[in-house]
Amino acid sequence: MDVVPDELLGMTQTQADLPRRYGVRIVFLERDGEPVDGEATLKEGDVIAVFGKREQIDKVFGIEKK
Repeated sequence: MDVVPDELLGMTQTQADLPRRYGVRIVFLERDGEPVDGEATLKEGDVIAVFGKREQIDKVFGIEKK
């Protein structure tokens, strides 16, 4: 799991549209150690688990291969 990227803050999962934008899906959302409904607005400090190919996940979190 990783912290929600800044560009997704303030969006719902539907608005973020990660399957179309990056080819990944959010499978779990946690806030303050508790699970959060999938259509909640993503906030700073939220933690997400995503499912997809490694290269696509790296793009979501701004990880560049060297």
